[in-house]
Amino acid sequence: MDLFEALPEELILLDVDSEDKESLFVKVAVQLKSLGYIQDEYELVESLKYREEIMSTGIGDGVAFPHAELSDLKERIVVVARLKKAVKFEALDRKPVDLAFVLITPKGRHDHVLDILETLARMIRDTDLLARIRRAADEKEVQFALKMSKDCVFG
Repeated sequence: MDLFEALPEELILLDVDSEDKESLFVKVAVQLKSLGYIQDEYELVESLKYREEIMSTGIGDGVAFPHAELSDLKERIVVVARLKKAVKFEALDRKPVDLAFVLITPKGRHDHVLDILETLARMIRDTDLLARIRRAADEKEVQFALKMSKDCVFG
């Protein structure tokens, strides 16, 4: 199954205006709540912040994989967020983050998290893919770039 095969445009957030990673989390949570994907945006923001306290999800090259588990979630959600301006994320390479792949899974479904994180880790090695996402004019271009990446597949 292709992780991004059916990624809706509404889950691709382009040019998100965020001051820091917490404001990014709030904007993602508000969007997901407004679209009916989640019931409690506060729980999502707090869960993402808690995960960041354990260890930064900024993995380098301007990319982060913030992730959280929610108790009332039935299916996994992936949000691709391109930030208007890179923000500090305490990334491993100390570079600010301008692309975030936000993963939200049902509580206790660690298999989902590991599979998707493995897929995302492969994807970011594709610097051409990251460049296409960074310069995409709209959500359709991001969808196309993701679908064309050979590394977006997981089982």
